[in-house]
Amino acid sequence: MILMSVRWLIAVLCIVGVFAPAQAGEQKLDNHVTAYLSAGANDSSAVLTLWMSNVNPVIGVTLPLKFVPGDSVMHLDSALFTNGVVGPFLSLGPRYTPKNQSLLVNFRRHPDSTKANVGAIPVGHGLIGQLFFSSKKQFPMQAFMAAAIKLPPEARLMYVTDTYNSVLPEFVFKKESPPQWPPDAPKDSGKSAPQ
Repeated sequence: MILMSVRWLIAVLCIVGVFAPAQAGEQKLDNHVTAYLSAGANDSSAVLTLWMSNVNPVIGVTLPLKFVPGDSVMHLDSALFTNGVVGPFLSLGPRYTPKNQSLLVNFRRHPDSTKANVGAIPVGHGLIGQLFFSSKKQFPMQAFMAAAIKLPPEARLMYVTDTYNSVLPEFVFKKESPPQWPPDAPKDSGKSAPQ
């Protein structure tokens, strides 16, 4: 009788564990790049924070992006990739084309990764970097859009895993503040990403 009760309890706990909802605020782990648009230092600027999620260790990232500023004239002033998960990687780019409002950046692990002491980006979530935009007038926060595109010859949003497989992550654009980085920073610091 006791043995049957124990088996029943174990079965119930296994079922509850499988179907239990995710904790509040927990991010789903899948392959995607999320671009968070937030206000900049003044009314004529904005910051686009790029955040990645990956289910396999990653040794390369390709980011081909297109920006649509609405009717406004907008400029990409600078890009910061050193404080995120791709910081130790070699950067090929960024190649920004103001005429088409497109950007291409490639990151890859150093060829001699042992000597350079660079490993793969581990499974999880992390900051890729920040893009700093400005306009001559008020920045078009409502009209601004960003999208992942395919740029010639074959550049598309892609991760390269540690087993040299290509993964095509989903691209998500949000007009909100990015997650806190680094994740263990004190919550009251007001810091959501490096400045």
